[in-house]
Amino acid sequence: MAIRILHIVGIMNMGGLENLIMNIYRNIDRDKIQFDFLVTREESGIFDQEIKSLGGKIYNIPSMESVGIIKYKKNLRRFFREHQEYRIVHCHRDALCSVYLKEAKKANIPVRIAHSHNIRLAETKNIKGLVKSLLKNYFMLYTNNVASHRFACSNLAGKWLYGDNEFKIIPNAIDTRKYNYNEEIALSLREELNISEETFVIGHVGRFDIQKNHKFLVDIFKEFEKQHSDCLLCLVGDGSLSDEIKSYVKDNNLQNKVRFLGIRDDVNKLMMMFDVFLFPSLFEGLGIVLVEAQSSGLSCLISDQVPQESDMRLGLTQYLTLDNQSVWLENLKTISEKQKDLRINRKSNLNKIKERGYDILSLTTQIQKFYQEEYIKCRK
Repeated sequence: MAIRILHIVGIMNMGGLENLIMNIYRNIDRDKIQFDFLVTREESGIFDQEIKSLGGKIYNIPSMESVGIIKYKKNLRRFFREHQEYRIVHCHRDALCSVYLKEAKKANIPVRIAHSHNIRLAETKNIKGLVKSLLKNYFMLYTNNVASHRFACSNLAGKWLYGDNEFKIIPNAIDTRKYNYNEEIALSLREELNISEETFVIGHVGRFDIQKNHKFLVDIFKEFEKQHSDCLLCLVGDGSLSDEIKSYVKDNNLQNKVRFLGIRDDVNKLMMMFDVFLFPSLFEGLGIVLVEAQSSGLSCLISDQVPQESDMRLGLTQYLTLDNQSVWLENLKTISEKQKDLRINRKSNLNKIKERGYDILSLTTQIQKFYQEEYIKCRK
């Protein structure tokens, strides 16, 4: 019988940590290891049907916002009491990990993994958001007390959640096979999206929230477009600020130059179609999309607030300050002037990505071994 691992997430939509979990899930030996999910939103996620088709279960509980912290903890306590079959809980809720793992500890679940995917909380300007941030900062203090194991996607992400305590780096690995650059795929997708072969395409992949800094991205594009008329900005993803960014684009008269592509299941192909990847995040745990972009040989302009571990050392990245838009424009101009040469010489970097430890097959083997060994220990 397969060992069932309970993953705790917000919702299984497209995102860095969700894609990491799904990449592992697709490649793990499901006769030996099965994944189930406790999600903290009541709506369905993009990956729900696939999870069920792979043999996974999905449990929904009302959000903390909707029921309050006291009732939320009671619901968690009831859940773990009713599901004694889990010996391993893997929590991906960053600052809130202690809330879940504390209840798992009370239920005598021996293996309680906290997994840090970020390096700080998003700033907010309203009172409700401020209270939420204060609560999260409070809960962070107890993570080390209730976690039996500590994982992080980068050194900074680990330091942020665990302080000076030991933790294990789990690389945000990808299925490198999918990012093998193919010019025919790139041109075919341009045709499908009605984008000229000559158009200089700037790409970004990320959910629409404060962290991803979309307004800065639009501002940069607005200035670049003034001097480079045959260009296009493609924004992939969805989120709470989607409508706000769409209005911002319209206010700047860029609606014919900016494409909102929504949630896509062909990000690997989009990376092949882009001419450059912009990632001006205010902060990141790592940025799995950067690994994907570099794997497909794509040039990347990255905020200096993103961990240096995102650089696969392939000569494809530039870390730039958010305090100076002109350096972003200068680098964009340089890349656009080399557009033809970069396309001709573009190549995939699959072997080098594997050497850096970011190949999903290697990581899956390690994770499966970890789960099996810990399960045996707690059964003795």
